[in-house]
Amino acid sequence: MAALKEKIYKSIKDPVCFTFISSIALSLIAIFGTVTIGKDGAFYVDIARSISSNGLSVAFDRFNWPWYSILIAAIHNTTNFNHEFIAYLATILFMAGTCSLTVSMVKRKNPEAVYWAVLLVLSVPVFNSFRAEIIRETGFWFFIILAIWLVFLDSKITFTKGLYIQLAITTAALFRLEALFVIPAVFIYLLFRQSSASEQNRFVALFKCFYGFFFLFFLCILAVLGTDFLAQPRIAQNLYLINPYNIYKSFVVVSDGFAQTVLLKWSHSDAATIVFFGFLIALVIRIISYAGIVSLILLDTTGRKGLVEGAKNYKLNFISMILYFIVLLVFFFQVKFINSRYSALLLILSVPILAVAVHNIKFKWPKLANIFVFLSLLLMLSNVISTSTKKTHYLEAAHWIQENTKVTDKIYYEDSRVAYYADRGYPNMPLVTDIIKNKNYIDVYDYFVMESDIENKTFLKWIEENKLIIAAEQNNGKKTMFILTKRSLTS
Repeated sequence: MAALKEKIYKSIKDPVCFTFISSIALSLIAIFGTVTIGKDGAFYVDIARSISSNGLSVAFDRFNWPWYSILIAAIHNTTNFNHEFIAYLATILFMAGTCSLTVSMVKRKNPEAVYWAVLLVLSVPVFNSFRAEIIRETGFWFFIILAIWLVFLDSKITFTKGLYIQLAITTAALFRLEALFVIPAVFIYLLFRQSSASEQNRFVALFKCFYGFFFLFFLCILAVLGTDFLAQPRIAQNLYLINPYNIYKSFVVVSDGFAQTVLLKWSHSDAATIVFFGFLIALVIRIISYAGIVSLILLDTTGRKGLVEGAKNYKLNFISMILYFIVLLVFFFQVKFINSRYSALLLILSVPILAVAVHNIKFKWPKLANIFVFLSLLLMLSNVISTSTKKTHYLEAAHWIQENTKVTDKIYYEDSRVAYYADRGYPNMPLVTDIIKNKNYIDVYDYFVMESDIENKTFLKWIEENKLIIAAEQNNGKKTMFILTKRSLTS
């Protein structure tokens, strides 16, 4: 027993193990505090269930990049564990692995700053707010950080280590195809890193690191020449987004629209500059806001010097941040929005750099450092403890659907999670605005499951105008779920 206690004590004392255990604990708190699964999670789990029931062919019919669902289905078919349980378990382990690998890098390079890395990686809101979510990004984050960690672990590149790095990047790409940005990041790092190795040895190291990708690239060229490889929806979509000409066209459309609607005619020539730097600054501000209170180190000279020192110590992280920022900027130009899920990796990559900066500030502002720790702990808890109203009315509506409708009934769900909990799959539904505006939809569906405020006069008027009957109402104290029908309930 004493030996076991000593072993547990040593594990907790080690910052990497402590991070792993703490991450699992935070994820469990977040998950146990939820009532309903997220939209993306329900979608992925439902696809996994379809794969288990009907085979792999259905996966690509429902989603053009279903590898996460395929993984869940494969584990279910092997273990017979519940699909949703497997998905949540994957989320917990991916998050814990990402945190631990990040801390491991700091422990190796800057052991004096390692506990700052622990604090940051467990509290940065843009990352930790997803602990209860079943999303592809958790696997994407883990395998990206794993690839960087493998390169960082030892300066010597062997064929075996190169294979592991390539497998990590490939697996990350199966979660999100954007993971391929790590290839040029590692390439640049290995090519220009300070080393006593000769130029020939540098290229040998590059070959050892990417030999599998060189072979795959050759196969891809053959596939392009002989098949419709590039016509695969996900690949075609990403190629369209990164096509320089398409980026330029998208940018011109936005800048011309801005010039015509906002600027006076003699300022039209400035539209492109304003739009470009507007996008750039908006993205930077968004990312700084996602960083939480740690972004305050930018206000201090010592903090900024610490960032420079951290960037020198973690060059691969810094190069990866620059390239991924470009990916986000291109996405911003093309799709016109950016969200926290897409930006989170940038903050994860920056944690080792930020840890060095915060460690440096500690000596200059010791009292503020204590406040920073306290606020970070509060932020850590706020990321996983939700005080918002639970979506219990989704479950109640799902139960009503199960008890009072047939599988053959045509039902419109504003939120398909109601269908998910009613064991009716996760159907792809039109937008609720289209349903309300287009009267033709009234004849398409037998039931309408829609969420609204009880005081919403526009919604109630729409119900009256279309002669719909309120079959049931479920309220969670904030919103009401209406189940509407054209049928007489007594018929």
